[in-house]
Amino acid sequence: MNPVAMGGDPRSIVRAIDAIDAALSGEHPGRIVFATQKPDRALFAKAQGHKQIMDIWQVQMAKQERCKLATSDAGTLADWPDDTVKV
Repeated sequence: MNPVAMGGDPRSIVRAIDAIDAALSGEHPGRIVFATQKPDRALFAKAQGHKQIMDIWQVQMAKQERCKLATSDAGTLADWPDDTVKV
């Protein structure tokens, strides 16, 4: 989990559970999505390095579910404007 979102303590299990709980509740709750398809080589070919692999994997899962990936990552938002939404 993002250390900023975790208040600088990414190892706290309680904080991690609280963050997940908050993301999945409220007026616009998120939903849990998991991959049901193997990685799409055409999508992954756009990766510039190993750090982008998880971002692209998340984009692929969002596409498979016909939804948008909610992210605050500027690079992902710039690379995938049709498949992401800024949070």
